[in-house]
Amino acid sequence: MLTRILSFFLALFSFLSLNPITDYDYSDKLGDKNYKGFKEYYADYFDIGAAVAGYHCVLPDTSAFLLKNFSTLTAENSFKQDTLNPADGKWNYADADIIANFCKTNGIKLRGHCLIWGNLGSWMTRDSSGNLVSKEVLLQRMHNYISTVVNRYKSVVRVWDVVNEPFGYDIQGGAFKANDFYTICGEEYITKAFEYAHEADPTAVLCLNETTVLSNQTKQNYFLKYLEKWIDAGVPIHAVGLQSHWNLFEINVTPRRLQKLIDKLDKIGVDIQITECDMNIDAYKDDVFDELPKYIELLQSRKLSQLFEVLRKNADKISSVTFWGVNDDRPQINSDGQVCYRWALLFDRNSMPKNAFYAVCDFS
Repeated sequence: MLTRILSFFLALFSFLSLNPITDYDYSDKLGDKNYKGFKEYYADYFDIGAAVAGYHCVLPDTSAFLLKNFSTLTAENSFKQDTLNPADGKWNYADADIIANFCKTNGIKLRGHCLIWGNLGSWMTRDSSGNLVSKEVLLQRMHNYISTVVNRYKSVVRVWDVVNEPFGYDIQGGAFKANDFYTICGEEYITKAFEYAHEADPTAVLCLNETTVLSNQTKQNYFLKYLEKWIDAGVPIHAVGLQSHWNLFEINVTPRRLQKLIDKLDKIGVDIQITECDMNIDAYKDDVFDELPKYIELLQSRKLSQLFEVLRKNADKISSVTFWGVNDDRPQINSDGQVCYRWALLFDRNSMPKNAFYAVCDFS
């Protein structure tokens, strides 16, 4: 209910603003099956990508959709530790190989996501009795794991998210998440992961991937401080991944803040990659829409358009923008146990362009 009230007032304000949401209505373009592919619009700016699973690359309709719209793909879960290597000595390459072979066959760039994520990989950090292993044991396991994975896919993966989401969210919690990796090694688990990945493939672009860097100023301060420290120390961090799970009603996600963050990262001297982009419209748990209301669709289109205008203006600093999914055809379970759609991507449940697609592809 509160989302509906907020969106009503946002819509009302928009009609009175210099950029009314009616300026972002592309209803006349919806339903065109001969639309121009997403990657074609951005060919002169940066790579456009999507997060996929193996089945997306096998189904004829979906694979054709991927080839039309995206120049780079990310395996959403297939390259993660708990999928590739769920237990010591147990490997599962099936889904990752499907995606890698699809990309290699079709000349699509592949992003490896991710080598180390503190939320996963419990067998690396714990012994058979459930106790934390020593620092030496953990680093050796990390080295073996990273070397094995990077060497297997080095012919097709050109960018690796080496460490995923290591930073904390607030001052009280500290700069880093207190996961097992950090408890055992401190921040060294992060720097060592980059060293091991660079050793395995010196030509790969190595990325530090983090969430809420734009919206959370405390995390942004931590992120920039340690990023600069590590780069100055010679850690092979070549790029930063800004996940960009945005929300339509998030007041800290603005074009101005995005530009300021890009400027700060450019000063440090790293490539910028938008790695997990989407824009949810669910501000509160009780808001479940069977269909996306038009006024919310237009608000979403306007906000995405304004943010993408900033990205295009900084195309010399940004090498890729990847959306976290293929289309809106994936329901979620909210905290009330209700099935709902996030309406967060640029293609509808039938993989047709939404209004927001045309908004971010209108450069006029």
